[in-house]
Amino acid sequence: MGVEGLPPKMWLTKKCAPKLNTFARVAFLSSVSTISRTRISSQLEQRMGVLKALKKNSTRPVSELVERSPSESRVSIEIPLASDAALAEEYLSYRGGVRFGKILEDIDLFAAYVGLTHCNDGNPDTFPNMLVTACVDRLDLRRTLTLRQQDMVLQGCATWAGRTSLQVNIELIAKNAPPAEALQLSGSLVFVNVGSDGKGAPLNPLVPR
Repeated sequence: MGVEGLPPKMWLTKKCAPKLNTFARVAFLSSVSTISRTRISSQLEQRMGVLKALKKNSTRPVSELVERSPSESRVSIEIPLASDAALAEEYLSYRGGVRFGKILEDIDLFAAYVGLTHCNDGNPDTFPNMLVTACVDRLDLRRTLTLRQQDMVLQGCATWAGRTSLQVNIELIAKNAPPAEALQLSGSLVFVNVGSDGKGAPLNPLVPR
C-alpha cells in the first residue's frame, strides 16, 4: 500500500470547475486543506508574492503577449524530508506515515507558481495574472512516500498553452536515488487565466525553443 492507504499507483482526476471565482484562486482539493501550511508552501507563497509585488503599481491590462518556451517556466524547490527533521514533522501523520494532503497542497501552490512564471510579461505597468486551478488532469504516485529517508525535489514547467488555459506538468524526484527509482510522483494541472471581468483572459503562448 502507498501513503495512508493509497496504492503505490494512484490516478486522481477532477472535472473542470463550472464556475470560477474572480477574486480567489480555487485550490484543487479543498477537502485536504489544513490549518497551517508547510514551510515549503510558505516559501512558494513568498515567491508568488515577489512576482505580484512587481505589479503593485500596475495601471492597465496586458496588451502584448510574450512568447515563452517551457524552459523559461522550469523551476524547482527542494523538500528536505531526510536532512531536515523539523520539516519532516510537518508531513508526519498520526499513524507515522506521510500526510499526503500536505504534499498535494505543496503541488497545487508549486504548479500555480510555475504558471505565474510563464504568464509574467515582465511589464510592471500591466495588471498581474490571476490563475485559477481548473483541473487536476492526472497524478501518478509511482512509489510509496516515506519520511526521513530521502530528500525530494519538486520540479515542473508549462507544457501546453491555449488562448486562456495553461497546463503545468510536475514531478517529485528523490535526490539521491538511482535514476530508475528517482521519480516518486508525476502529474499535470490545468489553470485558467482570469481577467478582472471574471472571464478567461489571453495568456502568453508556449513555443518550443
